[in-house]
Parts: sequence; structure tokens; C-alpha cells
Amino acid sequence: MRAGRFVTVVLAIVGGCGSRQPGERGRLWLLPLENLSPTRSEDWVGPAIAVSVADQLATSARWSAQVALARGDALAMGNGAAVNGYFVVDGGRIRVRASVEDLRTQREIGSVALEGVFAQLPELLESFGRSLDPSARAPATQRLEALRHYAEGRFRAGPAAVESYREAVAADPGFAAAYFRWAELLLAQGDRVGAARVLDLSAAQAERFPEVDRTRLELLAATVREDFGGRIRALRQLVRLTPLDAAALRSLGAAELAAGEVAQGAARYRELARLEPTNPLVWNELGYAEAVARNPDAARRALEEYQRLAPGEANPLDSLGDVHYYLGRFGEAERFYRQAYERNPAFLAGAPLYKAARARLMSGDRRGADGIFQQYLGTRRKAGDPFTGVRQAQWEALTGKREAAEKRLMEVMPHLGSADAAAMAGAQIAAWRIAGSDPAGAHKYASEAALRAQGAPVRSWARVCLFLAGGPAPAADLEARARREFPSDERERLAALGYGLLLSRQYSQAATALRELRRRSDPFSGEPLHVLEAWALIEAGKAEQGCALLGVYGFPSPFGEHPFAFVAFPRVFLLESTCLHRQGRTEEARRRQAIYERLLSAGD
Repeated sequence: MRAGRFVTVVLAIVGGCGSRQPGERGRLWLLPLENLSPTRSEDWVGPAIAVSVADQLATSARWSAQVALARGDALAMGNGAAVNGYFVVDGGRIRVRASVEDLRTQREIGSVALEGVFAQLPELLESFGRSLDPSARAPATQRLEALRHYAEGRFRAGPAAVESYREAVAADPGFAAAYFRWAELLLAQGDRVGAARVLDLSAAQAERFPEVDRTRLELLAATVREDFGGRIRALRQLVRLTPLDAAALRSLGAAELAAGEVAQGAARYRELARLEPTNPLVWNELGYAEAVARNPDAARRALEEYQRLAPGEANPLDSLGDVHYYLGRFGEAERFYRQAYERNPAFLAGAPLYKAARARLMSGDRRGADGIFQQYLGTRRKAGDPFTGVRQAQWEALTGKREAAEKRLMEVMPHLGSADAAAMAGAQIAAWRIAGSDPAGAHKYASEAALRAQGAPVRSWARVCLFLAGGPAPAADLEARARREFPSDERERLAALGYGLLLSRQYSQAATALRELRRRSDPFSGEPLHVLEAWALIEAGKAEQGCALLGVYGFPSPFGEHPFAFVAFPRVFLLESTCLHRQGRTEEARRRQAIYERLLSAGD
């Protein structure tokens, strides 16, 4: 211990943290300590202590440490413990007093007292971290000025935060966490090139970084490069190094599910539920993951636990509807959706009622589905929803009335009270025109949609439609054009290429592009990518692979249909009929064929 420094540390566990006993794992919130110094010039020290100690506990097997802006933010999570207190800087010295509070019982379960030379704050913080967990790692920087800029960056936004991280790195070129936050912020702002430059700067210092920091930077670099495989490898390493990092575990589970590694993905979510057993949203996520892994009983049990933890809420019922829909249990799905709507008609702007209509439609009962949809439409009209006309037209197209649907959209589009609603209408008409071999008309509507769109999803759909309006071309030409038109967005490029190859009947190449697109997509979204990939594989002579993707039905979107939903519906039933015939299940194949024909017909 260096001369000139005096440290007293007390962490007396005076009672369990809820049911957690000393030594068990738990969530720990680090709050910025209050500045009780004679001047305000040290206000940055409170946030600095919080972010530094949280970084020190990154690899802890005891605490899952996170920074909270205020005690209320920590209390809102309802579990774990919080570190709060004050500090005083005076006469070149610093005194710190903090308590560890059980958030459930609001009792103090420990305390920390530190005192020493202010210039040696990083050393003091090392003692602070190790008082909470003896295995805590050293602070990420030993330079006071670098720590100040880093803490300011964490609690700022926009250009001010970027500048703070730049100054932190200038003060300590070996400060790995500052590089990471700097590049992460630039990426969040859409500056992929700037993020890549920061990561290149960090690479020159990589040998100096602890393994966990190196791994985080590798993960961010893979994200910037859109290297899906590299991202999964880095996430696996990060989960190994940070056993209580719920965010990393969640990201890995979602990535593995999207990659088709569903057993592993679901197992990650089970571990997440073990880490955070009182977090209702974790059980919700686990229910969806088990459904994707085709474990219906496990999905139901997870969502029943979600119900238990969130009694009275509509979302657990809506989620039960979603997983039953995904697994093809449409009658049960409709029942849960109706219960969710009855519990809270305002939940998701009445979307469970729309999902109930979708579930009834999947059973082949178009008349009954239309009745439920009209009820939903009435609620949206009363609410003044600007997307009502678009949703009505999309529904008409799904129920075999595409000509009437397009006419409706053309009539209502000039009167829609939202730029995004008008853009969505244009993108939808463009998608229908593309399928109807009218590239000139498609180009007109897609161009207008791209100019009007304000939200990222609608703008993306419009851009993809604009690409597809260019018409069919050999696979090599389509790929070259997609790379030119989507140089910085890999997902948009793959969407344009996958749909373009599929609609031009280049099935083998389409299957490859759609597989990559599916790997980069949210497995819980409403886009029917697995159906489109199955279609491409079956047509390419790889029926066994294609059929393996069927038997599940995606999750109906609460926000309207994807513009190309009509490509997959009702075709999914025809594809299933083909697969069932191959398996010798003739009667089931006939039933699927009958549903397909009934839904395809415009009559009742």
C-alpha cells in the first residue's frame, strides 16, 4: 500500500439481499455519489466512481453491476442492491462514504468508507471495487484526467460525449473502455466509418488491454463489419468472461436463434432466467425462445411464470397467443389474443384483436376472420389512426382481394395524415406492382415512398421496392447492383437481393441470400423469411432442407403486415402440402391444400 493514503473498507452483510445470501450472485446498481465538497468543480467524481467500479466488476461472478442515474431508476427494477452515498474533496484529499442497500427490503446490507489523496483516486477506486468483490479487476485507467473525461462522456450525449471520449483516449491511449464507448456511440449515431476509425486506433493498443475489453472491442468491430459469424464468436467469448452480463447473454441467445442454432439459443435464455428469476420480461423472452426451439410445453411454462410475476397485465396473454400462433395452434392463439384484448383494449393500440383475426384466418375461416378484423378496424378508426386505410387494404389483399386493395390504397393515399402512412401505402402498392410485372408503376410508387418516409423501417421497405422495380436480371448482375445501391447496409442489401432473386425464380441463389438475411434478422419479427427460404429451397431441388423450415408460422406483427407478406401467404399452406405429400401424410397434405385454395380464392 503506497504512503500518503489511508483506506477503511467495511462491507458488513447485515442481512440477506432479499432471499440472496452473502456470496450469491445478484444485481448491483452503482449510483453517482453526491458531491458534498466546498466547490462544484468535482461534480464529475460521483459519476466517475460509479462507472469505474461498474467496469471493475465486469468479470465478477458475484455481482451483475450496472450504472443507474438515480435511485428511482434502480428501484424501478425491483430487485438487487444499490450503492449510494457521498464524497468530499477538500485540501487535496477525498473522503467517500457509501452504503449498499437491498432494494427489495430497503435495508442497508453493507457500507464502504474510503479516504486518501485525491490525486490517487484510481487507486482508491481499486479498493472500492474489491470491497464489493475481492476478485474485482483493477480500474480501467490509472490517470485521473482520463477518468474524468470518460465519466463525463458516460453522462453526456451527442457531440459532447464524443469529444469527452476523444479526450479520455488522448489522456490515456491504453484506456480500452473509452475506445469502446466512443466507437459504440458513433455507431449508434449511424457513423459506421467513424466507429471503424476508432476501432482501428484501439487495435494499435490491443496488446495492453485485458481480455474482456479486447473481446468487447472485437464484438463491436464485428458489428461494424456486419460479420455475423465473428459477432457470435465474440459474444460467446464475452459470455464466458462476464458470467453475469445479462445483456451479452441475451444478445448471444438472439443471435444463435437467428442463426438456426435454436437449442443453444433457447439454453442461453434459460440461463438468463436463472440469472434474473424475478424479472418478468426475461420469462417473456424465454417463452418466445422456447417456441422458436419448438418446445411448446417449456414455452407455456415460461409464460405462465411471466403471468405470475406480472398479474393483471395484458402482455403475458398476448405472448401466449404469439407462441401458440407460431407453433400452429391457431384456435388457442385466438383465445389468448381475445383475453389480452379484453383485459386491456388499449394494449398495443388494440393489436391483440388484429392478431386474433390473423389466427382465425390461418385456420382457413376467412369469413370469421374478417368479422374480427372489422371489429379491430372500428377501434382504429375511432382512435384516428392514420394507418387505418393501409391496414384495411393489406387485409383485403391477404383475403384474396388484391385488386380492390390496391384501388383502396390509391384512393386514400393523398388523404393520409401521416408521411409514414403515405410512404407505407406507396411501398405496398410498389410491392404489388413488382409481383404483377409492372416495373414502371412500381418505380413510381417506390420513389414517392422513399421521398416521403421518415421512419427507418418504412424507408428501408421503400428502398428495397425501388431496387426491385429495376426488374429481373441474372444473379450476378442483381448482386452487383445490390452492392452498389446498398454499400453500407448489409441487411437491406440482402433483402433486395433475396427478394429479387426469388421473384425472378433464381431459386438456388435466392435461398443463399435469404438464409443470410434470416441470420441477420430479429427471429421474433413478423417478416416471413423462413417461408420464403423454404420455397426457394424446395424449388431448387433441396426439399428436405426446405421442409425442415416449415411447421412454424412466425409471429404476427402488431404494427401491420410486411409489404411482401402476400408472397408467403397463403403459399405457406401449399408448401406444407408438398412436404406432407413427400412424407406420405396424404390426408394432412390434402387439408393444407384445401386451406390454400380457400384462402387464395376471392370468393367466400
